[in-house]
Amino acid sequence: MLARVEVNIRKLHENLLELCKTSGPTQACVRMSEKDARVKTDLPMETKIKEIVQEFNEELTGDRKPSLRIVRHMGNLVVIGGVEVANRGQKLEIENASELSEHEIKAIRKIPVVFGAHLDEITYIIANRESSILDGKVYRILPICNPPKIFGVGPIRKIRCEDERDKKPKMLIVGHVFNPEGRVVGFRSGEFKDNIGTGEVYKVDIEEEKKRMSEKYLLLKLESKNVEIRKGDMVIQDYGDWKEKDTRRGNSCGVVRSKALDDRVGCIAAIYAVKELSRRGVLSKAVLTSSEEGVPSDISWGRLVQATYSEFCTDDIITLICDGMDGRELTEFKGERRELSKALIIPYTSYGKGGGDVGIFSLLRDEILRKLERLYGKRIAATSTDYSSRSYDVKVMDRWTLIGFVQWTCGVPLDESAACHNEETVNPTQIVNIIRVLVHSAEYFHKTGNKGQGGC
Repeated sequence: MLARVEVNIRKLHENLLELCKTSGPTQACVRMSEKDARVKTDLPMETKIKEIVQEFNEELTGDRKPSLRIVRHMGNLVVIGGVEVANRGQKLEIENASELSEHEIKAIRKIPVVFGAHLDEITYIIANRESSILDGKVYRILPICNPPKIFGVGPIRKIRCEDERDKKPKMLIVGHVFNPEGRVVGFRSGEFKDNIGTGEVYKVDIEEEKKRMSEKYLLLKLESKNVEIRKGDMVIQDYGDWKEKDTRRGNSCGVVRSKALDDRVGCIAAIYAVKELSRRGVLSKAVLTSSEEGVPSDISWGRLVQATYSEFCTDDIITLICDGMDGRELTEFKGERRELSKALIIPYTSYGKGGGDVGIFSLLRDEILRKLERLYGKRIAATSTDYSSRSYDVKVMDRWTLIGFVQWTCGVPLDESAACHNEETVNPTQIVNIIRVLVHSAEYFHKTGNKGQGGC
């Protein structure tokens, strides 16, 4: 008999917004190790994850349940549940993988299911000052991810000019992207500066002879915070409900709107699932990577996650990845007028280019989903073959092939603006249902396969 998973949706809403507002540029979410030369202390994302897990551990300890552990490895965090911790009740610290014994690593490797998500967010690098397009202090910024493609309110300026090299006429179409608010962050002498400055992100489409040739991104309306802005500093988005705490929307548990929902939704769902499984005495783990958005784009998709899988996962590990799907691609949900509440179980990503395993999908569809519908009703989850972009599965699928997807959806189905990196919104009820699917799936695979025995 399955036991229901109950989630405090108000607390979930609060934790998600706290995670979203935290700075997490790609490859700057988690230290590589305790000897990371870039920074002397924990990065903001490490600190925030630790705070959330510490709250969970206080709750679990009060209920006399096993606590959670966090291990740092190669720029990723491994969150482990269902284990007894020697210093139970004390303040949680992130452990370094190098500090674990062979017995501990072996026990973690035996856990048969891993949840996967990425911590990082849209990131730009500040390049040169730009003087030829617009007046004022303008910096060109280089996207190191898939940047916003849509103008927020349509083009605001069109500029005719000549190419400086071949003298051909061209048209510059300038406009700010959806949610143009940007924040400048970066490293300074072993410290991570979380608020170097603010500005607005603009997109410039360059057309030549009525044909779009290329695009560039600019940072305008720049205001520094008493720190010099330098080349190589990073720009992240800076919008969300967490800026509206005094409004009705900011205090509600309705639809969440924020930067970095891609993929902090997956991260918070994975952590909550590990917590619930620990409460049930089931060993579990999640790998949260800080490099899915990637540098450079053609070899990204979580390239640092391979090393962590090699250390903490067996070759027959079952990976359940939770990442975002663009609402505008959801053709199977035509007629829905608000963000979906169902978790989406999908068989593959990126029209077959991703790492979905149809066998794992069939078990989620036929065995797990049917049981969950009897327990929670038909609104718990649905299957879909609508388009979903790849996640970090691309970097593990050649060796760790047993991959399934339990996805969240960004925005209202078929809304053209509903796309990750543009206008990100999610229904908290969908996150609750994702947590339920993850928990019951892990229980199922524990019972039917390797039970991951052995303490750590």
